[in-house]
Amino acid sequence: MSQVYGYSFAELIDRMNIVELKIIHSDTQEKRDAFNKEMQDILVELSQYMSDPKESKIIRAACVLAMSNISIWNSETMVREYADNLNPTDEEKIKLADQLLRTHKLNADRSAAKAQLQRLTGHRLDEKLNYVTGLWNIRY
Repeated sequence: MSQVYGYSFAELIDRMNIVELKIIHSDTQEKRDAFNKEMQDILVELSQYMSDPKESKIIRAACVLAMSNISIWNSETMVREYADNLNPTDEEKIKLADQLLRTHKLNADRSAAKAQLQRLTGHRLDEKLNYVTGLWNIRY
């Protein structure tokens, strides 16, 4: 088995999550591209543990889905906190609007992860129309 990292299966899954977070939080396209390259190396190595090479991509899409759900949860919690304030300041209104847009974009990423899971498993696609690009620019 040819290995770039030489990590165990569990370490590769952990590394995949860390690199996914780096992709999500990168502030430049150059950094995202470098982390996407690292992600591809991890997927190739991870697929060596699998009977079907698609399985490593399924794990990645599931990780993205989990990360988007927790991010949406956190964003919606912040929106609810602002919404509970009956007299928000202009600054709070701007933050509320920003969080609502963030949640909408995160939902686009969430839908893309679900669509990727459906494609990889050969199931029916539930395509939703998204009028915004996802927040994280995940490349599958």
